[in-house]
Formats: sequence, C-alpha cells, structure tokens
Amino acid sequence: YKPAANTQGFALRSSPLYRYVKEMNRVSNNHVADKIYDYLGGTSEFMKFLTDTMKLSQANLKFVNGSGNSVIVGTTASGTEIKEYNKASCETIIRVMIELQNTLRAQNLDLKDVMAVSRSDESTLRPRYDGMTDSVIAKTGTVDPAISLAGMVSTAHGDVYFGYLYKTQGPADWNTAKDGIRNRVFDLIRKFGGRRATNYTPVAFLSFDQNSYFTPLNSRSMRKP
Repeated sequence: YKPAANTQGFALRSSPLYRYVKEMNRVSNNHVADKIYDYLGGTSEFMKFLTDTMKLSQANLKFVNGSGNSVIVGTTASGTEIKEYNKASCETIIRVMIELQNTLRAQNLDLKDVMAVSRSDESTLRPRYDGMTDSVIAKTGTVDPAISLAGMVSTAHGDVYFGYLYKTQGPADWNTAKDGIRNRVFDLIRKFGGRRATNYTPVAFLSFDQNSYFTPLNSRSMRKP
C-alpha cells in the first residue's frame, strides 16, 4: 500500500497498556504474551532488565519466550524433540510478585489491575477459587509437565505472596496438581487468620476508553522510511 500525497490517515489511542496485560493474564493468552515479549526485545532484553532491576541471573530465572510454552531447540539421535521452557524458583517468583506490586503502586495501580481476581473475574482461576471471593489475585500456569500458580492472597493478617510449582507426569495429573495448589492456598488463608476480600469491581475489557481519540497523520508519517 502506497498512500497518495493527499491521503488522510488517523491514529487511534488505545486503552492503557495495563488493561491489555490484565486481559492477557485473565484468560492466559499465550499469543499476546509472546508478542509483547518479542516487541520489547526478547530474551536478551528481559534478562538485562531483571539483572539491572532485581539482580537476578539465569541461575534464578531463565526465559525462552513470553508465554512459557515450550520451544523446540533440537532433536535427539532417535528423532525425539528437545524442548526448552521458562524456568524459575519459587523464591524468584515471589520476589518478582513483590517488585511488580511495588512498581504498580508507584503508578497508583495494584496487582488486581493486571492479574485475575478470584471469582469476580471470569478467568482461569475459576471455578477452583470461587470459594475465596476477591481474596486471591494470581496467574495460573499450565505447561506440561508443570502446573503453577503465583500471586497474592489477602488475609486477616495482611497480604501474603506465594508461588507454587508442581511437576506432573502428564495431562492426566493436571487436575490433581491444581487441586493440591488450591489446598495450599487454603492453608495460607487459615495460617494467617482467614481470608479478607479486597476492594474490587471487575471492569469489562475494551481496546479503547474515554481517552481514546483519532489523531490526524500526515502522508509523510504514513510512509515507511
């Protein structure tokens, strides 16, 4: 496409990025996660960011993509695929959760603005966490062989950050692992005096908002360099 000299173009402002991140995490959209990861520079830039901001190394955290899905890196002599996955320790996941919360609060936001809230959000937390209404803010992970959950639970004694990683033998074990993680979260709630609901009202995702408007583009800005 080559616009004519008198072609008028427009740009449309989208909703803020955090709304997209919330939607991505709510439904566990792997495609969006991979696209954001690539757009922001991929593995080298992500590792540089984590090294600079949190002093993490590949001994603590290893990225191969944005979604956590497997990446085929080769084959064995017998033809079996060799796969690589994102890797992290529970301690690292909790550190990242705390750092994320601190960063969000500095911008007058919160974990609930970028991650699913139990029961109130239609999300991958449902229906397992429906009995903990507005008390669990978390992201699920289901990538064979790992089942995981990381986030924060609001309790009578304050907010508790957590990360659970279960290794399974295959899809037949996934529900058992997910139930085990849910039981661990229940244990946290009991340990810290019972659950406390966060102040949260779900907002439907739209790619635009009240601040979205068209901005005229001249023909020069529409042409590729």
